[in-house]
Amino acid sequence: MIRRFTMLALVTAWMVGCDDKPQVPADLALPARKTPEMSEEKPRPTTQELTVTKDERLSILPLTVTVPESWVVTTDLGQTVLKGFTPSGEVKIHLATRPPLTEDALNRLLDGAKRQAGKPEEQARYKLLDIREQNGLRVLEQQTVGRGDPAVGTPLMWSAWFYQKKGDSYEVYELSPNDLTWEDYQKDQDFLRKIILSVKPSGA
Repeated sequence: MIRRFTMLALVTAWMVGCDDKPQVPADLALPARKTPEMSEEKPRPTTQELTVTKDERLSILPLTVTVPESWVVTTDLGQTVLKGFTPSGEVKIHLATRPPLTEDALNRLLDGAKRQAGKPEEQARYKLLDIREQNGLRVLEQQTVGRGDPAVGTPLMWSAWFYQKKGDSYEVYELSPNDLTWEDYQKDQDFLRKIILSVKPSGA
C-alpha cells in the first residue's frame, strides 16, 4: 500500500510539473550581443577621410606603402592583398614574390618589355610602360587593356614589379591591382598612381 501511494505521488508531481512553463535562464532571456564577427560593416570612408594616410607594411613583402588609414593587408581567396576604398569604389592589390633575377636577366627583361610595347600591333593595347628608379628600387610598371565589353567595361591588366638589389641578384616583388576596368581606373587614376609611386623598402 505504501509503495502504491509513493508511485502515485511521483506520477502526480510529474504531471503538475508538465503544466508549468519552462523557465528560461536569465542570461538566455537577454538579447544576444553582437560579437565582432557579427557587427555591421564599417561605413564607407568619406573623401576627406581618404586623405588621412599611414605607412603600411606589405606583410609578405619587405616593402612599405602610403595608403589611407582604412586600408589593410588581408587574405582574399587564399591570396594576400592590400585592400581599401578609393573615391569611386574599392580596390584589391594582389601582393606576390617572384623568382630572383641576375642583373643581366633583369636588363634583358626590361629591354624585351620595351620592344614588346613598341610593336605597332601592340601599341593600342599598352596604356602605360614605365621603367624607372623609385626609392632605391628598380621598377617596371605596365598597363594593358583587353577587348572592351559594353556590359562590363574594358578589362585592365596592371602590374608593377619592384626589383631590390641583394648581393649579385635582384629580389622581385609584384603589386597587381585586381578586377579593375580601364573606365574605373580613370576615375581614380591620380589616387591609385600616388599609392604605387609611394612604395619603398621597409625601413627606408
